[in-house]
Amino acid sequence: MMYPMNLMRLSVFSAFNLLIFLTACSSLSENGSFPVARVDQPYTVPASLFDSDYQKDVSFSVFEIDPAEEPSLDLADAESEVVPAKTQEKNPDVVPAIEVVVNEKVKRLINFYLHRKRAELIKGIKRSGRYADLISRILREEKVPVNLIYLAGVESNYQIRARSRANALGMWQFMRRTGIEFDLKSNRWIDERYDVESSTRAAARFLKYLHKRFGSWELTMAAYNAGETRVRSAIRKAKSRGKKTDFWSISPYLPRETRNYVPAFMALNVIFSDLESFGLADVKLDKPIPQDRVVISTKYSPYEVAQRLKLRYQDVKVLNYFLIREIPPLTEKEYYLYIPAGHQKSLEESIKNNPKPIFAKWKIQASYAYRSSSMIRLLQKHGDRFYVRVRRGD
Repeated sequence: MMYPMNLMRLSVFSAFNLLIFLTACSSLSENGSFPVARVDQPYTVPASLFDSDYQKDVSFSVFEIDPAEEPSLDLADAESEVVPAKTQEKNPDVVPAIEVVVNEKVKRLINFYLHRKRAELIKGIKRSGRYADLISRILREEKVPVNLIYLAGVESNYQIRARSRANALGMWQFMRRTGIEFDLKSNRWIDERYDVESSTRAAARFLKYLHKRFGSWELTMAAYNAGETRVRSAIRKAKSRGKKTDFWSISPYLPRETRNYVPAFMALNVIFSDLESFGLADVKLDKPIPQDRVVISTKYSPYEVAQRLKLRYQDVKVLNYFLIREIPPLTEKEYYLYIPAGHQKSLEESIKNNPKPIFAKWKIQASYAYRSSSMIRLLQKHGDRFYVRVRRGD
């Protein structure tokens, strides 16, 4: 691999830059999994490498967006290092990874996460293990850069049920209107923003749409966060002042959160690409849960599916958070849900041999009663059970 000649001429940050350059060059593995790390001794970035006030300058958290004070750095003309993406085989079906830019702001964010947000970072690393293969596969299928997987870390720290103050939901933090535009159902029964597979596919298509508009993945990510209108407005302002129209040049004209959004993606790219070098050793990744998607009649609830398969209800529930009331959409004839892999044939046979629902009509299911009287009436009208409101002790 060829390294830039100016790598030998780095100033006080030379050692740190070299570490970042080498780790980021080895991005995702071929199957999209994150490397397994070891924790022997905590890794600490020497504070002397940074300005003494770096902590108050860096306010952005990838885990909790907080509009605090804005870093005063103007990186439009600042020195930065472009880290080449990992060399890939010549394959027209594989989209090259997004190049990682390491500049002053990215370095400060790396240090910020490794210190002040270390606990949250470790939680995100653990959670990522469950979804890395699934997300990477969908990103490849949708023909977008696979290292966009780190954008889910920026958005939600890989939490399925994340909710922002603006009511954006899910791992990819879709607003309801945007989700619907990209074929995510959102109604009183189902919210597919909580469905990792559906929301990842919608996010990939949304990002692909934005990339066609802006032609740059950095501007694409900015638009994903702030919206097309704000990014176009920032581009116009930069043009009127004789500046370039790349992300780093228009950054001063973007909202505070978005100014740090793309650098956060770069920082997570570097950290996740080589966990061991950053002292995040032996962080045990959550194991993936292989799953099958099945389409069944709304007569069969997720609870009944678990009973027919002799599984704990929790094992089915954890795969179907998008069923927001934990019951089928009773206004429809069929619905889909996920079950642990290897059980699809058993479920089909169970329904074929015993098509009558376990829960007979009019059977009282107190756990399905809700405080809303309109919801109870709707359940009574469309369900095959009788729903009543009960109080403790009744």
